[in-house]
Amino acid sequence: VSVIVVPPPVPDQLSARIGKSNQVELVWYEPWPNQQNGFLIEFAEDAGEKPGNWQQLDWIAATNFYTAQYIQTNAAPWATNWYRVRAVGVGGVSAPSAVLRFVVSPPPPPSSLSGVQFADQITLQWVCYTAGQVDGFRVERAVETGGGLGAWESLAVTSATNSFSGYWYSRHEDSGLSADTVYWYRVRASNWVGDSEPSTAIFKKVLGPAAPRSLSGGV
Repeated sequence: VSVIVVPPPVPDQLSARIGKSNQVELVWYEPWPNQQNGFLIEFAEDAGEKPGNWQQLDWIAATNFYTAQYIQTNAAPWATNWYRVRAVGVGGVSAPSAVLRFVVSPPPPPSSLSGVQFADQITLQWVCYTAGQVDGFRVERAVETGGGLGAWESLAVTSATNSFSGYWYSRHEDSGLSADTVYWYRVRASNWVGDSEPSTAIFKKVLGPAAPRSLSGGV
């Protein structure tokens, strides 16, 4: 009886996301998790919208699960990187996975920005949907003066909370506001690369106290 030993299956569904400082996290699927001894992670810099020279980035041992992960720790901000993965087994090295192009960039803009006014305070809240790391949010404000909109200014920096994968949120309370004044707000999400584009802006008018009603008296 002859046995032909072949390389393990090609890794599948390679994806990437921004990690913590200078990190890019790669994840892929292992079709047959018990047939690999490890994985070769290969990397190429961008060369005119296509991969340049491929080089080995690292080697990791197999996980014996259906997914595997690798964290690149020397990623450069705003770089366009190309990645691919090969499986290694007793039969040799597999063909490379499908090539992945990934831009190391800030998060997407936050969404669902809303505000609630109470007395001289406006409470803002928002979310940001991304699989990558979000370190915080920058809140910006502009004030309407004379019918026009004033300059945008940085109001606060808040921390980001991740309630589950891909869902980051935060809030901010802007207090000590002037009555009968219109305030505009927008928010940017931040990671180690930088700030996102701003969210869609909203405005809220701080209303003064209502005039007394049903005033009555007697002598």
